[in-house]
Amino acid sequence: MADIWDIIERLSADYASFFASVPHYTDGYRRMFRTPNLAWNEPKIAQFDPKRFIELTRRLGEAKCAALLCRRGEWEEEIPPPWKRVFGKPESRAKALWIIANRSMQAYAENHTEFGDIRKLPIYDDHEITPVSKFHVILVGLPTALYYRDLFVHRLGATTADRGFLLLVDGQVMTAFGIFIQDFLQFRTRYLPEMFGITRSSRRYKRLGKLFMLLLTSGEMKKRLCDILKLWLHEPAGIQTTSITVHEEGKTDRGALKVVSREKLEDGRFRSVYRANFRDDSFADVVAEWLKKHGARKRD
Repeated sequence: MADIWDIIERLSADYASFFASVPHYTDGYRRMFRTPNLAWNEPKIAQFDPKRFIELTRRLGEAKCAALLCRRGEWEEEIPPPWKRVFGKPESRAKALWIIANRSMQAYAENHTEFGDIRKLPIYDDHEITPVSKFHVILVGLPTALYYRDLFVHRLGATTADRGFLLLVDGQVMTAFGIFIQDFLQFRTRYLPEMFGITRSSRRYKRLGKLFMLLLTSGEMKKRLCDILKLWLHEPAGIQTTSITVHEEGKTDRGALKVVSREKLEDGRFRSVYRANFRDDSFADVVAEWLKKHGARKRD
């Protein structure tokens, strides 16, 4: 454990290698470790000031070591010489995760089409859902997830989700949903925060949104998300989401999740936080039970 500026003072040997991923926001480390089960006791190190990032690049640019810095920024953000982009991972149409280096080396970039292009897939056509219907979960870029979200419900506004998914039934898009995985990866919560989950309206089924929530909290969903997101060592306990509703509890969330907190807003609506542990059931189990309870209920 050491202050990054003390480390830089020692970087004089040309055979040394240096990598850092410093916070891009004020008080970053303290906010990162602000969790109920983790505290920072020692050593006493000053918080990194994001305004000193340019100084960091200047001093490392003059050092003899091979230095790499992780940087989240705009696609067109300029970097000072001698620094070069050697890795890029698109996070949205405007933002990317960069690794920059103070010397030339082989560069690599992840395919941005996952994030920049919209994947056009068949949309659920209201066909009958049966016990043998096949459900699949796929990871897509946020533009694709938001495309279907806005297609199903218009003008929902911005989201803080950083991972987009589609739930397909028999190869057709039934639901678009997004999670914000950073809070989980940084141990701020044991639950995967669902930031949005929008299911296509159905004339055949009144509780299609309920089916999605039951699938989302199933044991099979846990396995699939852990495989997709590579959460093999640090597994989530369940799903958490926040809803703003006219009534104290939303019908879609009720039965699949439990209210853990609720506040009444100034406009009379309610902001409720819901949470549910993953169960042990499969998608087939969920569908069979949902068909028994809700399969015959039609939309008015």
